[in-house]
Amino acid sequence: MKKLAEFLINRRRVLTAVMLVLTAVCAVLALRVPINRDRTKYLADSSEMKQGLSIMEDVFPESDETASIRVMFDDLTADQIPEIKAQLEAIPNVSGVAYEAGSEEYNKDNHTLFVVNSRYDYDTDEEHAIEAAIEEGFPGYTMAYENNDVSFCWSCPIHGWTPCCFSSPSASPLCSTWERTSCSRMSMR
Repeated sequence: MKKLAEFLINRRRVLTAVMLVLTAVCAVLALRVPINRDRTKYLADSSEMKQGLSIMEDVFPESDETASIRVMFDDLTADQIPEIKAQLEAIPNVSGVAYEAGSEEYNKDNHTLFVVNSRYDYDTDEEHAIEAAIEEGFPGYTMAYENNDVSFCWSCPIHGWTPCCFSSPSASPLCSTWERTSCSRMSMR
C-alpha cells in the first residue's frame, strides 16, 4: 500500500497528463457514438410490442410518416383555415396535413392546430426546410410550431409545463424560472 501511495505522489504530473490525454480521446470518441433513436430495435422479436408494431405496419403501410410538426395559429377565421391548410400542404417534402374542423383537439378557444407530416426524419435537411418554410411562409399571423423530436430544453417548475425549447432560460419571453429538461423543439413568433 505504501508503494502505491509513493508511486501516485512521485508520478502525479505524469498521471495527470495521462488522464488529461485519455479524457480528450474519450471526448472526441464520444462524438462518434451513433445514436439509435428507433426503440423497436431493442425489442426481442418475440415481444408483444414488436409483434403489434409489425401487425400495424402490415395493416397500415401508408402511415409511415417519420416526422410531424404541430403548427398552431391564433385568431383564424373560418375562411382562412382552408387557405392555411392548403398552404401547409404545398410546402415541399410535406406528405400531408391533419386537421379536423369540428374537433376540439384541433380547435380550442382562438387556437387552430394543424399537424404537418413528412416522410423525412427529424434533423434532416428536408425537415429543416419544412420548418423554415413554416417560419417564413406565414407573415402577419400569430403562430407557433413544434416538432416531436426529443431534445433538451428549459422547463418551468412553477407552471409545470415545457412550452418551448430555448438555448437558455434568458432567451425565453415566457417565464424566468426555467430548468433544463427533455422536450420537443418549438418555435414561437
